[in-house]
Amino acid sequence: MIEDMVTTSSRPPGNLVIDPFAGSGTTGVAAMRTGRRAILIEQDEKHCAVAANRLQSEISS
Repeated sequence: MIEDMVTTSSRPPGNLVIDPFAGSGTTGVAAMRTGRRAILIEQDEKHCAVAANRLQSEISS
């Protein structure tokens, strides 16, 4: 569902998506899967660690 939102609310692949409340990084993963770049902002260090792990896993797969 988030991939659909990223696709419909952003310009063609390669463009930038900004998520000021990144949480576990779902928007970042969706951006990667749809060929977009992302800036994720998160205040909670625990959420940052979860997001970093998810994004790294996405890169590795």
